[in-house]
Amino acid sequence: MGCWWHTKKVNRPEGVTLSETLEALGMSQADLAERTGRPKKTINEIVKGKAAITPETALQFERVLGIPASFWNNLERDYRETVARLEEHQRLQRHVECAPYKAAHFKATLAEARALTVEPPETLVPQLIQMCA
Repeated sequence: MGCWWHTKKVNRPEGVTLSETLEALGMSQADLAERTGRPKKTINEIVKGKAAITPETALQFERVLGIPASFWNNLERDYRETVARLEEHQRLQRHVECAPYKAAHFKATLAEARALTVEPPETLVPQLIQMCA
C-alpha cells in the first residue's frame, strides 16, 4: 500500500479563483482577454487549470481586476511548491516503506547497524538508498 501522497492530485487554484472573480465582477473571459491584451486561449487555459499565471499576467490581472499581483503570484507559487513536495514524496516513496513498522524491531535493527560502524548514521544514507533502489 502506498503513502497518501502517492496518488494525490493537486488542482490549480488560480483557475477557480479567477473564474469566481470574473463571475463576481460580471466579466467574461473574452472581456478579461481584451482588457489585459492576453489571448482568449491563455485566459481559458488559466481558468481550466492548464496554464500558469506568469508574473506579467499577474500584473495585468491587478490592473484590470483590482486584485494585487502578489495574490496571483502567491497562488502560483503555492501551487508549484505543493507539486514539488508531492513529487519529492513520490521520489522518496521508491526508497521508503510507508507501511507501519514495529518500533521494537526498528530499534533492534538500528542498534545492530550502529554496532557495525563508528560513522554517524547520516553518512550511510547514500549507500542505503543505493541498496534499496
